[in-house]
Amino acid sequence: MRKIMIILAGGQSQRMGGIDKGEALLGKMRLIDHVFRRTFPQADTLMLAGGHDYGTGLKTVPDRRDGPKGPAAAIYAAHIWLNEHDPKTRGFFTAPVDGPFVPKDLVARLYETGSPAIAASDDGLHPTFAYWTLTALEKAWPVLKERESLSLRALAEACDAAHVRWSGTGMFFNINTPLDLKEAAAQLKHMPD
Repeated sequence: MRKIMIILAGGQSQRMGGIDKGEALLGKMRLIDHVFRRTFPQADTLMLAGGHDYGTGLKTVPDRRDGPKGPAAAIYAAHIWLNEHDPKTRGFFTAPVDGPFVPKDLVARLYETGSPAIAASDDGLHPTFAYWTLTALEKAWPVLKERESLSLRALAEACDAAHVRWSGTGMFFNINTPLDLKEAAAQLKHMPD
């Protein structure tokens, strides 16, 4: 199966003061560059769910007006785009632009399940790091369409997503605030490349 990774780069970043999180610097690189560097070797195709490509040259898939609001909007847009442009695709993987420590075995471990799956670790569930199948999403949208805003956790439950566990903490750290960015910078100093 061709492995398609979609970096989730939409959202309004209100807790970051409205700045584009992908452009935020962590060490000497932007967050988008950290995530790109860690996901590129894992995927056959890399795309961005969001409004622009950050100068990467990657295909971008913006949110759709007919889709859900909230975090699931990017998953919906990617699903519809793949149905229209690559209908033989079985599914796609996701990682957030504000998750700079993506495990280097994310795609391999999620794919092993053979079904929709989300990452889990000692600090909880991480549904932005996931594998979504088009078949499961097709069944989930009608069930969830009445919700005004749809969480990825609720979408994962509707897709009956497996939980794939990594031991430890930190690899799924999500940067939502300036304080998180400082904490990530401290963590970066102690992480192997």
